Amino acid sequence: HARAPGNLREQFLGQRLEERKGFTVEEVLEVLGQVASVLDQTHAAGIVHRDLKPDNLFATPRSDGGMHIKILDFCIAKAVSQLGQNRNTANIGTPLYMAPEQVDGTQLDHRADLFSLAHIAFELLTGENYWEHELNTLPGTIALLRAMDRGFPEPASVRAAKRGIHLGKSFDDWFFRAVARDPDARFRTASALVTGLAEALGE
Repeated sequence: HARAPGNLREQFLGQRLEERKGFTVEEVLEVLGQVASVLDQTHAAGIVHRDLKPDNLFATPRSDGGMHIKILDFCIAKAVSQLGQNRNTANIGTPLYMAPEQVDGTQLDHRADLFSLAHIAFELLTGENYWEHELNTLPGTIALLRAMDRGFPEPASVRAAKRGIHLGKSFDDWFFRAVARDPDARFRTASALVTGLAEALGE
């Protein structure tokens, strides 16, 4: 298990990011490994979370110094699933983490969560979302969504380097597969995505 800093307390990962501006590779893999384990089970049950983000991940300290991660707001996913199969395109999510099929309002499945998980990985490693620059410079949500629809303007490693974080080409290959516009091109499961991330980071 990842060793948590001595001052770890119960808090959302979004709050932790604001304080620390990034996690270690070991911590990121521990966090995402736990998230992936839960997602694999819920996805197998046909439940899509639809709004994964650091503010929906809650960390509590364990006695061994590690972190226990809880995924919050599954009530939204369950509520949407109960609307019926013909309504499972409900557009619920946070723009910075939303898959293209969520933005378009087209049919979506568990791979939308995997798209979000890739953005969470980048943010935990670097301290900010891939689209942070656009978020801070564009005039509003519509402009942001249009920019996102045009595709990624530069490799993830280039944006990470601007934060003083070295990720490399292997991470770029992993990231662009994980956030592919075509869901069929993405990883098949959350666990496969995290295993791929570990390999890309040389772990």
